[in-house]
Amino acid sequence: GEIPPGGGYDFKQTSKPIPQPRLWSPDSPHLYQIHTIIQIDGRELDRVTTPFGIRWVTWDKEKGFFLNGKHLKLVGANRHQTWPFIGNAVPNGLHRRDAEQLKEMGCNSVRCSHYPHDPDFLDDLGELGIMALEEGPTWMKTGGKPWMGNLENSFRSMIRRDRNHPALIIWNSC
Repeated sequence: GEIPPGGGYDFKQTSKPIPQPRLWSPDSPHLYQIHTIIQIDGRELDRVTTPFGIRWVTWDKEKGFFLNGKHLKLVGANRHQTWPFIGNAVPNGLHRRDAEQLKEMGCNSVRCSHYPHDPDFLDDLGELGIMALEEGPTWMKTGGKPWMGNLENSFRSMIRRDRNHPALIIWNSC
């Protein structure tokens, strides 16, 4: 059938079990891939490959952060995506350079400051084993109902877009 503009369609996406999966971590950022294929009558119409890592996080107010059941001290930095003279039009190579510099500095986490960062940067973090806190597009002052409605829509969109990135361990609003 046809999905109208603005419409939706619910479907099940299944996979074979992964026996003894390799867990994603800063020391071993193992990634798997999901291949999503849309077909009609056996004819492929579209294909998307989504990298993902298998891991779980726990926060304990007394003991701190745990990744895959192991205590881990978060060592990180803040990152703004804008660059002098090019603003937010950052090429993927500079995203990668930033991620590599974070890793070289010994960071295992980064705060993506004040707005959702480019998905390519999040992919780089996943490949290199750097965890991230991603923020919605807000800081300083808040507004009334229309402002809050826009913020909620932005958060929903950000989480839907980035939910499969293994690097993401928390979403935040300033």
